[in-house]
Amino acid sequence: MEVYKKRRIDTPTETTISEADLDSLVCYTFSIDLVLKEILKQLPVKDLLTCSLVSKNWNYSSRSVLRENKRCLAYTRRYDWCQDLRSIDRIMAQSQNLPINGLSLSIKTSDHDCIAYSNLTEAFPFLLGAFKIKYLEINWVDLMECPGVEFLKTVFRSRAFYLKGLEIFKIPCPIAMNITDFCGIEPERKLSWLPNVTTLELPYSVHACKYFLDDLLQATPKLKNLHGSIAFETLDVIQRQKRGNAIKDFDYCPADDAQIPHCLAFAENHPKLRRLNFSAYLDEKMNLYLRILEMILDSSSDSLEELDISHWNLFLLNKLEIPPLKTVYILRLGYCQAIDAQEGYSTLRKINWDRLFPNLQVLEIFDEEVREEGVKMYIDADLMDSPDFWSSSVEKFIILASSYPRPEPIFECFSQLLPNVKNVQILSCPNINSYLSLMWTTWKDIECITFYNTNDTELNGSLDAVFCGIEEDMAEELRKVHLKTLELIQLKPTRPSMLDLKKLKRFQLDILHRKTCDNTDKNNFILSKVTGALVFRNMPQVRVDIARMDCKSSWNVPCRFKLDHLSPYARFFFATGWCPFTN
Repeated sequence: MEVYKKRRIDTPTETTISEADLDSLVCYTFSIDLVLKEILKQLPVKDLLTCSLVSKNWNYSSRSVLRENKRCLAYTRRYDWCQDLRSIDRIMAQSQNLPINGLSLSIKTSDHDCIAYSNLTEAFPFLLGAFKIKYLEINWVDLMECPGVEFLKTVFRSRAFYLKGLEIFKIPCPIAMNITDFCGIEPERKLSWLPNVTTLELPYSVHACKYFLDDLLQATPKLKNLHGSIAFETLDVIQRQKRGNAIKDFDYCPADDAQIPHCLAFAENHPKLRRLNFSAYLDEKMNLYLRILEMILDSSSDSLEELDISHWNLFLLNKLEIPPLKTVYILRLGYCQAIDAQEGYSTLRKINWDRLFPNLQVLEIFDEEVREEGVKMYIDADLMDSPDFWSSSVEKFIILASSYPRPEPIFECFSQLLPNVKNVQILSCPNINSYLSLMWTTWKDIECITFYNTNDTELNGSLDAVFCGIEEDMAEELRKVHLKTLELIQLKPTRPSMLDLKKLKRFQLDILHRKTCDNTDKNNFILSKVTGALVFRNMPQVRVDIARMDCKSSWNVPCRFKLDHLSPYARFFFATGWCPFTN
């Protein structure tokens, strides 16, 4: 019989690593291409483009990851898209180690300046040669004949084999009705002319054209992800082709009995949705509607990322026996102020947010009305006596402000509901003075404030007094003071001001200036040197971005939105009217 002696295992002693040795170790780790590539795969596209500027090795690895694992597209403009496409071809042909793996084409305006060409491959030699289009986005507004359209036909006819993802925002109806004949695709290939496409995204208008949807589903045998506003009208087409499991976005808005069988069959197929829009009014079928909703949420509890729901339907959701929606990070809520006004308390505080959405990051609200007599149907009599809840995880709050001209009730409700907000974005603000004044006091730890698409009609006077926290007559006097003297003044606000936000890191104001200025007062800017010298200059940690459109006034006066005098404290860029929200 063998006897084994126990061996003593010494506990390793702690060793300290100097900062120089640690830097050397990090550099060595990043010098291993396989390790570097795995790390880079975890980064978003913007960070990968930044990493590609570090060194030749990082450039090669970052761009390789972009091509292989991300979507990195070259875009054409709407009006000169034909010229843009040729410019893209020339630039890409002269470049090395391209990060781009796809194109985004905006086909608009039939009277644009077309390029002259005798042969399509001579017009776009690189795009129709060495370049393999992996992802393609199409916004096809106008029906026309031009080299760019012929280019697109050629891609679908002879280069569709390389496509992995296809996104169609819009397409003319005559083309959608018979796209294969329009592109000249051979009859024997019509059932599989997109053989390697795994992701397809279509808007509701395209889904409504059942023939087009049917053709695309037949042409994509490897389809795994079907995105877009998929609703009842096209659910039967998708299920008939046995593609229900590919659906990732679904608009569940039951309105009549004919829709129920398709929705029930869809729910029984255990979908794994990414986005769900639910809207229903109480009637005798509501129990069945909610049963289907429970089935959809149960199967999608580990995949659902975005939820669109109305204020009153959220009460119904709160009662369902569903698991926590741990992967939902964006909630778009149709908030109805009339419900809270009628009940006399914040009804949203009665929703158990951390149970339903434990990892919610973004809450976006827009106005949605409900009939006054219908409110009681959704709210239990004892709701007022139930405990108050709040969301501890939400850090970004988005307000479609055009729906809420009076911001006071909004800020009062959501300051309690969302105590940990760090980022507020406001779209189409109708009363910017009131919104700004409340912003200075509601979330003291706020880090980012953004006003998107603020119309010039809402900016009649100066905002200096609001930013500085002083009376308007004092702001008027300060505007007469020389800049050098202003910089010596130690401002003591008498009202809340931007200076109260000690943790603020970024402020952005996006101004849509569509009217020409007719003001003869050369100092009547929406923000003068007063705000620059007394506020922005004393908040060096804050990055101020101003998107603007300056006009050429027939009155021969400076545009009050030009704001060049703020250039020492702010960055300027052109306001496009586009809003990078959660969509």
